[in-house]
Amino acid sequence: MEKNELQEQINLIRAERLFKGFNAKKYVNFALTLMKNGYEPEDIYILAGLDDERFEIVDKYFALVTEKLGLDIYEDEDKIIELYAIHTAEDVISGKISVERGFNKMLNIVQYTSYDSKYIQFDCLAEDFDLNEEGYLLYNNKETIKDRSAAILEEFHLFLLAIRLEIDDSTRESVFCNKCSCISPLAYKTKLFSRLQYACCQKCGSKDVEWFCSQSGKRKILEALEKR
Repeated sequence: MEKNELQEQINLIRAERLFKGFNAKKYVNFALTLMKNGYEPEDIYILAGLDDERFEIVDKYFALVTEKLGLDIYEDEDKIIELYAIHTAEDVISGKISVERGFNKMLNIVQYTSYDSKYIQFDCLAEDFDLNEEGYLLYNNKETIKDRSAAILEEFHLFLLAIRLEIDDSTRESVFCNKCSCISPLAYKTKLFSRLQYACCQKCGSKDVEWFCSQSGKRKILEALEKR
């Protein structure tokens, strides 16, 4: 195994360690994989034999093995989780794992990160799937979610595009105006007689806007940014 492959495996294991249900057997399996690939430091052999040992001991030896291999153990949870999310998205898109398995992984990330704006769109999609059974939606239209697998796969594509473009929270809170084709902060206008407020484009005042939290709006915003 190349060094970058080893680092990727370590990143994934450290990320999974953050979530409930993590099994230290993953550390042992990693050591067995190293042995099969010709790695021979003594700590690897020790780690491979720690099936029934306390988690703290297994975790300690995993750190020692990582150090012996000259690899990094990231302590920054945000970085670890982002690497894990990116890997999950790439695995779904490439077909290595099912869209449902990947979707569940992302929902775990959403909960663990307290609904971080970088990942919350997966929860929005899950909410629409649930609400659709009751006859209404919050974020997307029926056309978008009629094919569950296709909608989830599209969300993964959009997630990777957003990561690549390094968009910030202000962009995630913006809208796309279908009238003037601009990206703008969300604004509100008040109807003259009813005094009811409605969302609109800050630039031209049109109410024909799409939110970033919808797949259609997100796609239009990201593609517009990509062309800049």
